[in-house]
Amino acid sequence: MRTDFLGNALSYPNFADLLRKNDTKIRSMNRQELTEVIEKPAHKLGVAFESGLVELILDDIEAKPGNLPLLEFALTELWNQGNSKELTHKIYNKIGQVQGSLARYAEEKYDNFSDEEKEKIRRIFIELVRPGQGTEYTKRIATKEELGDENWSLVKGLADYRLVLTSRNATGEETVELIHEILIKKWKKLKNWIEPDSKFLIWKEQLNARINGGDLLTKNSFKKAEEKLSERKADLNEQQIKFIKKSQQEQLKKRFLWGIIASLMGIFVLGTGIQMYKQSCDVGERIGQDCFRFIITSGDSQLFLGTTNNHLENGVKGFKSAFFCTWYKWGRNANKIEEVIKNFEDAKNTAPFDPIALIYDNNAIALKRGNPYKLAVVVPVDPHAEVARNMLRGVASKQDEFNQQRKDKNLPLLELVIANDKNVAFSKAMRYIFLFPVPCFLFPQPESVPTQYGKCYNNHISQEIARKLVKKEVLGIIGHRSSGSSLAAVEIYNQHKIAMISPTSSSTDLDNEEYEVFFRTVASNKEYAEKFYLYGKEKCLSDQNNKMWVLYDSQDKYSSNLKKEIKLLEDPSKSSKKKLILEEFNDSFSAKESLKDKIINNIKNEGVECVILLPGTTTTRSALLIISEYKELYEKNTNNINIFKKTKFLSGLALHNHEDLKKDGGSFYEELLVIVPTPFIKNESKNELATRWGGNISWRTYSSYQALENFVKGLEEIDRLKIEEKNTSKKKQKLVFDYLKDTSEKK
Repeated sequence: MRTDFLGNALSYPNFADLLRKNDTKIRSMNRQELTEVIEKPAHKLGVAFESGLVELILDDIEAKPGNLPLLEFALTELWNQGNSKELTHKIYNKIGQVQGSLARYAEEKYDNFSDEEKEKIRRIFIELVRPGQGTEYTKRIATKEELGDENWSLVKGLADYRLVLTSRNATGEETVELIHEILIKKWKKLKNWIEPDSKFLIWKEQLNARINGGDLLTKNSFKKAEEKLSERKADLNEQQIKFIKKSQQEQLKKRFLWGIIASLMGIFVLGTGIQMYKQSCDVGERIGQDCFRFIITSGDSQLFLGTTNNHLENGVKGFKSAFFCTWYKWGRNANKIEEVIKNFEDAKNTAPFDPIALIYDNNAIALKRGNPYKLAVVVPVDPHAEVARNMLRGVASKQDEFNQQRKDKNLPLLELVIANDKNVAFSKAMRYIFLFPVPCFLFPQPESVPTQYGKCYNNHISQEIARKLVKKEVLGIIGHRSSGSSLAAVEIYNQHKIAMISPTSSSTDLDNEEYEVFFRTVASNKEYAEKFYLYGKEKCLSDQNNKMWVLYDSQDKYSSNLKKEIKLLEDPSKSSKKKLILEEFNDSFSAKESLKDKIINNIKNEGVECVILLPGTTTTRSALLIISEYKELYEKNTNNINIFKKTKFLSGLALHNHEDLKKDGGSFYEELLVIVPTPFIKNESKNELATRWGGNISWRTYSSYQALENFVKGLEEIDRLKIEEKNTSKKKQKLVFDYLKDTSEKK
């Protein structure tokens, strides 16, 4: 018996007793003995080894006990592949040498199975691998119950091919394991199955440990298990599914019990719940069950974390003491103001392409003069910093132009209030059951429910931002970034008749007549849909059998709305055969093999000529993965157009200027067409923006510049009518709104 199997043998008490009484140890063979094992059987049959081959084989097997079976297998393959009186280096390399011979053999036998059997075999082999956390993958023993009766006949077939080893454990259950761990290291197909899915496999191994330990899932681990059961049920075995469902029943019992206790002891739970909430987030960052960095600033806060500019930091610190507000008055410290302006000027010189220093500098100068016009700019600082910077570069340039033109005139300057935003719904702190307040954390809801409100989830971060900005008495809003955020916030601005110009929100849901305060400087999804469909119709649907594959994100307002608009353009009366294949991004897009099958099925088998990618803010990676996988498949089959033809990819705003598309000199995929808005600003303004920011701009920069340009015309109308300072902001807000309504091409 090999020493590496001794541990398993000792787990059988009767056998262990026999070993103790009849234990004879045999040492490992030395190099000379191994040489004889290799050469003598061949010599007896008159077959010789090519010079140096035996030495190479000995070097390959190393001095490990588990390598002797590999040596046996490699020599058998070497003998079977030989066709002369000499075993050569060429034949040895062909079989994959000692280390690779089993992997080559496995690939050969795998090809004998049908496509349906191959998918089952993939799942069987994945169950036989224990993922490593910072260590190598190793083989594991799986029981027949884990793999299921319906798969056991395949297991037997793999055992007949000597790719797996079947046995029974101490309780008499039938088991199976890999014939050798070298398959994990050397069989490329197996590595491709397990490596992209390593996180999921590690989670499954942790789940198996709980099953073997007999402990049901806790609240936190159950939530993740429930998600996996919903998303990847096909990749879980029957034993794992039963365990999760049993935990689910236990959680429901616990939840019901907690609900009763909470109803009877509402006041106590309320105090405890509030205390728990306070401990979870930094002060001022609690919103429902989520943490969020609320920032609404003219210059007294650091907007972007992780950036170092000492002059900017000093300016921000000084801003708070230069312009201060107490419970009884708003004041200014003249000595501090000059110091703050000097720091912001130095910050601009230190980081000329950072829009924050320019905006803060203009704000300080505007506040120094007094009674500035105040507009708000809402950008996604924390979730999408570079998008926020692109938008801020546009408004920073226009603010600087506006204030420079007025610096020698006795007219108000422009102050821009910047607000951080995030397109996420959040939960209320409490629900009421029989008039008793009960914390919502006792009734778990999805972590993110964009603009879908119910029970505990009836608020949105963008709405909270909007309420705070209304209190700031700003004359108008530039923002929000995403269509979901704009849809949530516009309801608040509409109530207060404060004009809102979005440079980036294109959903046609915002075209509702009730949202009269909403304007935009970007094309609507209806216009984008026409561009997508007309391009596809001309380039991709010339043949009546051709189709377009449209991938969208149902949880994203922009993406789902654009999909709807594209679908409306399809005319079913002209053809009985649908031209659009509509599919949602889902978890399977992260699994390489599953994604490859989707691409082959739709592009090769369904006649897809164009792929329209409509990712939301959280699914851009899935869209890029589709392009990457297609490119790899196409390049492998580029010499045979009948197998795989070249396909055009179209995408909208989400992929524009994405960092991955800039790799390798922008040659990520030459057939990708990204449709973006055409800026409606003068060429000289476009050139000035490009020069001012060193080329670090995008369509969002242009449309944000244009948004502020439209507001500026409304502010100049206040100048023209000589609205006095004593008039409230309400009158000025109304004047700006009325001007935009009368003069702008709305939506």
